[in-house]
Amino acid sequence: MKKSIYYIGLTLMVIIGLGTIACKKVDTPSDVVNNYHAALLLGDKQAVIDLVVPERTEVMIRFVEYLQEKTSDLVISNIAEIITEDTAIVNVTYNDGTTASFSLVKIDGIWKIEPTDFPSYWAVANLRMRGGPGIDSYEILTLQRGEMVYKLVTGNEETIAAISGNWVYVQTENGERGWCFGGYLSNNKDDAFTYWSLTNLRIRQEPSTNAAEILTIQPSARVIKREVGPQATISNITGNWINVLTEDGQSGWAFNGFLTANRLEALFIGYWGVENWAHAFGVLYLAGACRFNAGGAYTHYFNNADPGTWSIEGNILHRRIDFFYGPVHLSNEFEFLDDNTLMIGEVRYTRRN
Repeated sequence: MKKSIYYIGLTLMVIIGLGTIACKKVDTPSDVVNNYHAALLLGDKQAVIDLVVPERTEVMIRFVEYLQEKTSDLVISNIAEIITEDTAIVNVTYNDGTTASFSLVKIDGIWKIEPTDFPSYWAVANLRMRGGPGIDSYEILTLQRGEMVYKLVTGNEETIAAISGNWVYVQTENGERGWCFGGYLSNNKDDAFTYWSLTNLRIRQEPSTNAAEILTIQPSARVIKREVGPQATISNITGNWINVLTEDGQSGWAFNGFLTANRLEALFIGYWGVENWAHAFGVLYLAGACRFNAGGAYTHYFNNADPGTWSIEGNILHRRIDFFYGPVHLSNEFEFLDDNTLMIGEVRYTRRN
């Protein structure tokens, strides 16, 4: 009798257990992501690991460390999911405006976060990494042009020096993390190693002025740097020979003293004539025909002006024109309408060479 009661009780326990399992709520992808953030806030690392595909936990480390740094900023203001049969994407917006995207897969009926490799970006200019998404935030370090970082999170959009982009939270290959302005980052590695010619530039077979010439590229022609060679001084300019790949696929050596990483600087080089004289006369002789030379020398062909200087800062052109009565300093916004048409203030110039 006792044995019968035992088996009846055991059977009831199994039935109740199976019923509990059958009725248990299956977490949606959004539930999993919410639970993941809750575990982070509690500091429950095991719970975090349990929510991630086992083979991908190492990839998640960078993002986990970032989220743990945010602490109070982990509040999710909006969450949206896109679900297929066995995969899902959950897009999250945090209360500070930053966003993140989570990929999930269904394994044995349970949704798991499957972190993807964080995308690689390269600095296309020397770029400050900051403690927050803004130019007023403190500086952590400076990325060198060509340095690679992993993009972890996308932040707010901003326009700096006429360049629009998002602030992005990144990590270097050495593990340093911080915010960089995305307008100076590119997911195309070639962009970080692209240079433009400031003059008619010879490409040679070896890094020497005595080496045979392969071809000559025109001002503002694009090349991609592949290797840094020996240092040299040519025409009183000290630089390095670099091995480059031209736009038509030829490779050779060029002296980087006649190259620039700023395409706009290369576009300026040459002789420009005034096209809309009505506006030109409105600003008197300051809008005369001019020549922008490599190295910052500026020639103004009006009123016998002596050679001056020029430089650019963002979308601002700075010029010093040396007239017979003294120097005149000008700072104007500029815009290239195309490679051969330039607006400086309200005066339109066209390339004449």
